[in-house]
Amino acid sequence: SIIPPNILANGKITGLISLGQISPAYLKMLMGITSNIVLLDYYIPDIDADCVISNGISGAYRITKHLIENGHKDIGFIGTRLATSSIYDRFNGYARAMLENNLIIREEWIINDRKNDNMNFGEMDFPSAMPTAFVCNCDEIAFAAIRKLSDPVVSPSGKKLAVTVTEGDVEQNSYKTDIWVYDETHTPSF
Repeated sequence: SIIPPNILANGKITGLISLGQISPAYLKMLMGITSNIVLLDYYIPDIDADCVISNGISGAYRITKHLIENGHKDIGFIGTRLATSSIYDRFNGYARAMLENNLIIREEWIINDRKNDNMNFGEMDFPSAMPTAFVCNCDEIAFAAIRKLSDPVVSPSGKKLAVTVTEGDVEQNSYKTDIWVYDETHTPSF
């Protein structure tokens, strides 16, 4: 049985904002308590709830296309595709750009960024044969990937790798990595 948060028990909450994808069952339970719910940065298909989302498909498409225009042909994606609707949308944007340019999407270059419990972010396993670039589903994962790929054990060749993210705050890039960010609220500058 799903138990609502204690804060909802007194009936004084008139609305909720959900940041971070919750299960459909939990959302339905919350909607039984209040219909004033806004989902932030995700949606759940087949549930009629207000949501505010970025255009993840377009953002990932444009950043992947930018990599292709800069000479990358071997491009991977970092994100567990079915973990959240936003990661799934971003994967679809990446895949669209790859397919439109007749580039192969290699399954071994689709790197899950979390374990099955959907909570352990940044636990990534990289293949021995690497692409020249990755499109990452968010900034947190991009920097976790850069840290891991900066380890000589993981990336013994020391080759420079391009990493892109579709959103987020870019911290000081102290790694030997090109990083581009697509921010759909501004004109993209790569």
